[in-house]
Amino acid sequence: MSGTERKTVTRETAARTRIREIPLKHISRNEGQPREEFDQEKLQELADSIAEFGLQQPIVVRETGKNAFELVMGERRWRAAQMVDGMDKITAIVRDYAGEDGQASEKRVFLAAVAENVNRADMTLMEEARAYHRIHTAYGESVEDIARMFGKSVMHVELRLAFMKLCAEAVDALDKGLIGKDFAYYVAQLQPGNQRVALSRYIRGDFADQHAARAFAEGLKNAEDLGPGFFEIEPVSEEERETKQREMRKARTQVDDVERAVSALAVLNLRSPEELADLFAGEVGMQLDRIETVHKSLTALRRTLKKAKGISEAKTYAVREEAQA
Repeated sequence: MSGTERKTVTRETAARTRIREIPLKHISRNEGQPREEFDQEKLQELADSIAEFGLQQPIVVRETGKNAFELVMGERRWRAAQMVDGMDKITAIVRDYAGEDGQASEKRVFLAAVAENVNRADMTLMEEARAYHRIHTAYGESVEDIARMFGKSVMHVELRLAFMKLCAEAVDALDKGLIGKDFAYYVAQLQPGNQRVALSRYIRGDFADQHAARAFAEGLKNAEDLGPGFFEIEPVSEEERETKQREMRKARTQVDDVERAVSALAVLNLRSPEELADLFAGEVGMQLDRIETVHKSLTALRRTLKKAKGISEAKTYAVREEAQA
């Protein structure tokens, strides 16, 4: 939808807007609306507030027939109003969303509903994902256009759209808050069987932190990309085996050297800043630069080893989807 079209729609809609008191029984829910989950406790709190102070903001509806209206915005207010004793009418803004054809009308209604809810904290990640997916697939809007419509970054929209690839168990875990959106993104890149593997290990608490969980998911993805060759052990010559063993011993020795160096630094760290200033007189800055270099190297190595651990564990846990077909 272009900027010119959006401005035209806004002006036309404003000209066809009116406020009415409408019986609650004459308003029906829009079954295509993006929100599905509503916290009953929060609804009751809103109902109590409406009973005490009245409705602070009208709902928005469209007319669908004689004494018949469909909800467009304000479902929480509409639901809460029905919980208030003696309240049989609600203040509503009646808007005409009719376009040139029925489909355009449905699109405008849906976009309005998404716009109202997309920045609410209680809209679930999957509700947002499904909303963007519908706008993208059913209404043909690009990811860039969706991002612009709702004031989001392209990356934000792409992240949500990735959730549409999650298996049912992962969707349920995301909705319940058992996994976060970042881990869910990496899980979504996997085949269903491996999604379940990563999910079960995460919920079981097998990972030390989010980085380890991500590394494992990336390891599973690596296993999928490499295919059967990832699991197979290629035959090697005696010379190749000896070379590999020498490299393994060298790598372990290098880690041992790092461990000894860290132990020496730990002893040095026991000294006070005053002592170190005296010991490194005139060279404190230079010694600090050396330590910063060590720190950066250790951080990079730690990150690489975590990925290596994920790849190594994937050999044990990865599901070979092609073998299950």
